[in-house]
Amino acid sequence: RSEGRPLMAMNYQQFVDTIANLMATDPTTLEFQQILPQIISYAEDRIYRELDALDTVWFASTNLTTNDRHFKTPPAEYGNFLTLTGVNVKIENPLQRVVLEPVSVSFLNSVYGTAASASTPKYFAMLRQNDVIVGPYPDQNYVVEVYGTYQPQPMSETNPVTFLTTYLPDLLVAAGMV
Repeated sequence: RSEGRPLMAMNYQQFVDTIANLMATDPTTLEFQQILPQIISYAEDRIYRELDALDTVWFASTNLTTNDRHFKTPPAEYGNFLTLTGVNVKIENPLQRVVLEPVSVSFLNSVYGTAASASTPKYFAMLRQNDVIVGPYPDQNYVVEVYGTYQPQPMSETNPVTFLTTYLPDLLVAAGMV
């Protein structure tokens, strides 16, 4: 990109036209219409997997219940979190935030395997994709903040402008042509 030249964003229809032009095909053909969703999905999946964009970070809150160390991650802006980056417990009085350290499930089971040592949680571990456990067991109800990356809503006719079409249109087209 030349210095001072503005970035040329694109929308869904411009992406479709560009891909069809590069493929030397008519975008109205049945074959093109059938493969287009896979082209978009492949391109976006590949870019979001490898790109660590701040635009894909989301915060959400949920609750921890007394003596229950398990919680499900709340939904992100669109869909579920792909990678949980951090978990915080909020204490109301005095207002403070406790940053939980990531550890293994084995550690939590060995060190905080029962509710006998209930107190403010200090650690978290991913049990499954959207399931988290904490340790020690919570001694009261807490608000939990989670943050991490999620995959934004895919580009489509009904969602014609995305982060990728706005800031990385050339990369999106290149990924769509692979």
